[in-house]
Amino acid sequence: MNHVMLVGVVGKTPEVRKGKKGGDWCVIDLGCRHQEWRDGAMQAVTTWMKITAFGRTALEAGTLRAGDLVGIAGSLRNQHKVLSGGIVIDNLSVVAQSIITYASVRDAGAGEVDSGDTVPF
Repeated sequence: MNHVMLVGVVGKTPEVRKGKKGGDWCVIDLGCRHQEWRDGAMQAVTTWMKITAFGRTALEAGTLRAGDLVGIAGSLRNQHKVLSGGIVIDNLSVVAQSIITYASVRDAGAGEVDSGDTVPF
């Protein structure tokens, strides 16, 4: 079974685009907070994930704004690329199947969220 669930904050407002065949798609930058050992102490760290959404889910993602707290359910996808010179790059990404908005900061005047470790949750 390939299923992943993430909860995090939208880093920048997603932009819905049209694919070559006319389908809708977009990318969501999602900041997920966790604790890890750094410099001998537990510290909060933000991991940024690229979430891709297609079709109706992409249109729903287009209503999100920077700072929204959301839950994403989807599946993992590995993109295998071979660059010139034989260099191989594997990118693990998430394809969203559903999005739940938990909280919105639209009325709080939030702008773009810095991609550092300053996620507001």
